[in-house]
Amino acid sequence: MAKTFRKVTILHELFSGSDMSTYRAILFNLDSLTKAKVETDQLKIVLPELGQETFPILGKHLTNSQIKLLIQNAVLVYNACMELSIYQGFQAPTVLNVCEQAISKALLRTPSPDEIEEVVKAIAAPFHLNFSKKTLLYLNSLYHSGYILGIVANLPIPLVSITERLKVLGILRLFESIIISSDCGFHKPGKKIFKIAIESLECKEQDVVIVGTNLDRDIFPLDGIDSKKIYFNNHRKLSGLPNGVGSIHSLEELKNIA
Repeated sequence: MAKTFRKVTILHELFSGSDMSTYRAILFNLDSLTKAKVETDQLKIVLPELGQETFPILGKHLTNSQIKLLIQNAVLVYNACMELSIYQGFQAPTVLNVCEQAISKALLRTPSPDEIEEVVKAIAAPFHLNFSKKTLLYLNSLYHSGYILGIVANLPIPLVSITERLKVLGILRLFESIIISSDCGFHKPGKKIFKIAIESLECKEQDVVIVGTNLDRDIFPLDGIDSKKIYFNNHRKLSGLPNGVGSIHSLEELKNIA
């Protein structure tokens, strides 16, 4: 999703006169933007209501019990791969690949894209993204001030499921790049996913501000990455953070970082 860099010009008074103008891009973890925390490594087995309306294509070939077992197997395999990836550092298969293999095993043939989509939508259905009006205001202000915006997140659902939700909210256009673990096969707290995200913004490390809400997952792993690190805690600022790590408790404070 990376696009050509837009020349940084401070267009919105909310961020005028800010030290932020020395940076080209801001990379957010998803939890720093949503009302409720959504990032996770694992899929949960939340079975949808089984029936012809939910699975109009697969339902022609499989019984409800077979579809239920298919989904359970896909979730268990995906979670096992994610756990091994986190602890051993190898690139895990995407959730789309896992779903495709599970469907193929059930049908004894290669599934069609529509059949894969039915299962993926069922798995992704429990995930919801909610943004406050204030967050949407600040994101639009940053975007129109010329900053390149990106997201890096641990999520077990496909990228298309996230982009569809952001499009419905009218904010997909604000993000130059969205890197999620289920799509790239790497997870936080590993450095690899952060490096992939920075590269996708077409920026040097020192030109990027990384905003995270979890010290162990989003901040401490950035040691050795030459980006500005910001810990976001919307309850209070923290003192005693490592050298080079700033702290904010509202997105508006991004204009004050040094």
